[in-house]
Amino acid sequence: MTGMRRLESHGISLLVPVGWEARFTGPAARLDDGGHAQPYLHAGNFALPAIRAPFGGGVVGELAPPHVFVALLEYAPEGATTPLFGSHGVPVRLEASDFSASTLQRSLRGQAGCQRFFHAADRAFCLYVVLGGRAAYQRGLDDVNALLWSTRVHAVSVTS
Repeated sequence: MTGMRRLESHGISLLVPVGWEARFTGPAARLDDGGHAQPYLHAGNFALPAIRAPFGGGVVGELAPPHVFVALLEYAPEGATTPLFGSHGVPVRLEASDFSASTLQRSLRGQAGCQRFFHAADRAFCLYVVLGGRAAYQRGLDDVNALLWSTRVHAVSVTS
């Protein structure tokens, strides 16, 4: 994993592939309903815009064919014990066959997405990956798998 940069925040650590940008957005915050809004991670093999919605609004519509966008979003801790988040551990390998245009919130020509829900360290997560086009299936998917393979989730406590 030569040349990869380590990024660590909010109890999550990963190696960022060369030529990629990755950023955590926002601290955990208390919501009006008493819950907590969790920070999320965005990564891509392009310059991330300053304003991005959690699932890539403001980003995905602008992806060029070789681009890859990754979002790792955390949900409330109690979700970790529900069937939706029943898969244990960060997915470490995605295949081209895991991607489909029907996974996208809004179908965009040439793009395909993959979504995985899982729990790790008593925390609930959604992984959402968008490939900008056929050119992203080779090198981009290899980089996504390297990023996922290096991702570690640690237990954290959220204070009010």
